[in-house]
Amino acid sequence: MTRTALIAGAGYAGLAAAAVLARAGWRVSVYEADPEPRSVGAGLYVHGFVHDALRKTGAYDDFMRGAFKPAAHCVYIDGARQSNASTEGNIVTTTRALLHVALIDAARRAGVGIVGGSRAVAADPSGMLVLADGARLQADLVIAADGVRSTIAKALDIPITRVAHQDGITRILLDRDGLRDDKWNSIHDYYDYRGRPLRVLYTPCGPDAFYFCLMAPITDAEATSVPIAGVLWTARFPDLAPTLRRVGNAGRHDRYATTTLSTWSKGRAAIVGDAAHAMPSSLGQGAGVSIVNAVALAEAVAHAGDIDAALGNWEAAMRPMVEGWQRRVEDVASQRSLSRAVRPSEQRLVELSSEDSDRKHARQEGTTA
Repeated sequence: MTRTALIAGAGYAGLAAAAVLARAGWRVSVYEADPEPRSVGAGLYVHGFVHDALRKTGAYDDFMRGAFKPAAHCVYIDGARQSNASTEGNIVTTTRALLHVALIDAARRAGVGIVGGSRAVAADPSGMLVLADGARLQADLVIAADGVRSTIAKALDIPITRVAHQDGITRILLDRDGLRDDKWNSIHDYYDYRGRPLRVLYTPCGPDAFYFCLMAPITDAEATSVPIAGVLWTARFPDLAPTLRRVGNAGRHDRYATTTLSTWSKGRAAIVGDAAHAMPSSLGQGAGVSIVNAVALAEAVAHAGDIDAALGNWEAAMRPMVEGWQRRVEDVASQRSLSRAVRPSEQRLVELSSEDSDRKHARQEGTTA
């Protein structure tokens, strides 16, 4: 008999789990609150440990055709360049939309049904998914991938811990008009402590697109405003002024936060992605960790005789990796926080900034650090 899975949320984690289960012979339906699946944000770094998971979803080839490999990572402090380190071709960047479309297409090729405009609001350990319109759907497995403010985790009465941090980030995706020469094929990371502390991270996502991350202490209302305070940012980062002036009303500001759950499953209902383990975007790995963990979840249950036990085994195997990444990104975010009373030394700041494109974790399979 064909097994069935109902998934809440057509983001990275939901689609990755859906694709792997469907490729294993399951009948899978994904319920998405928006009329059509959409990505939120600008760009991201996709390190080597994520690539094998993408292959298992069937999305890897489409993803790599549009991905980009920045040439180097340059760090500037108070206007002076402090480092220019080659990435040695090990760093892959992309727009969030490109990765999302690759996963949507892979899921649909595998036979996944994606139902838009259908918000899931609750689940039951028996494998029941409840929709906002009152429909109650039964399956062998329910997966909640409904984002950082998951209503399903609450409905399952799973204890949730959320920690807000003292920095945030404004993300903006723009075209590379005026930034097409070789210099702008590299990552450029600017810190400025001459007055209120500010940071701009420029990341190329391809020949035609890049994204800015604008960072400031969460207490700096002007620097964290959207639309951005153009006069402030262009004055502090004159090399980027022509491009910063093009931002206009674009951008989205988010405060760094970490989410942990006491358990990732109850009965035959599982929780994955930001709903289970959101983390600061200080290393840009939240999406990658979510994809890897969602694929591991799907593989754990795909051919299991006892789904409840398989979910327990999945969590026991994957929680050390996921929480290792959470600790790592929290540590980096804390050490280079612009809210710190004492700034790091220039050498340490370069080391911390290079964590974004660290060749070691660009290649590795994960971390339990």
